[in-house]
Amino acid sequence: MDEIIEDLSEQTGLTYEIVDEKLEYKKDKDGNAIISKDKDGKEIGSRIARGLMIKAIDNPKVGLFKLVDEGGSNGEGLNFKIDVNEVNNFISGASDALNNKTMGFGMTFMHEALHTDLLYGEAHGSESVKWGETGRIVNTMNSIRKELGSSYGQRLSYLSFNSFIPFDLENKNYVLNHMKSLQQPALVKLNFYILEKVNL
Repeated sequence: MDEIIEDLSEQTGLTYEIVDEKLEYKKDKDGNAIISKDKDGKEIGSRIARGLMIKAIDNPKVGLFKLVDEGGSNGEGLNFKIDVNEVNNFISGASDALNNKTMGFGMTFMHEALHTDLLYGEAHGSESVKWGETGRIVNTMNSIRKELGSSYGQRLSYLSFNSFIPFDLENKNYVLNHMKSLQQPALVKLNFYILEKVNL
């Protein structure tokens, strides 16, 4: 949970705390969100991510969040979860060219929150059933990544292919062109990797 809060703080510029088992963001005396700034006075984090987190936390509905160690990350209705092992695999599998928080704890938390009724309320699989396409939630997360800088890359497929998610056009095309010819031993090398270059 500490890693989630640390990532969210960096990615939104808000300061978070747990109050009575609820995630809250710090406000000034007038009730406005306090936004962290860098040494030059520029607001830290993504404006889009900040707005979404404020909207989710201020929603009168209450979402139930939990951490699990299997079964995958998911969000539906008012429940969402993060699979710690899955996210750790995404972090350790990120290429050197990508910020390893590209699909880290904060970004996964926001992605799954978007699936809930606190925000978009779109079920998993409703966005795209074809590999290589994105939908509203991935597009929103890509907008956040764009605001966070080029090291976050752009996710080019909602669905994964054997746990491979491309973050540049070269890799998307590579996998599309080799889906049928890739053999199982080679796929093992791709598992859980978020890459900018693929070497088989």
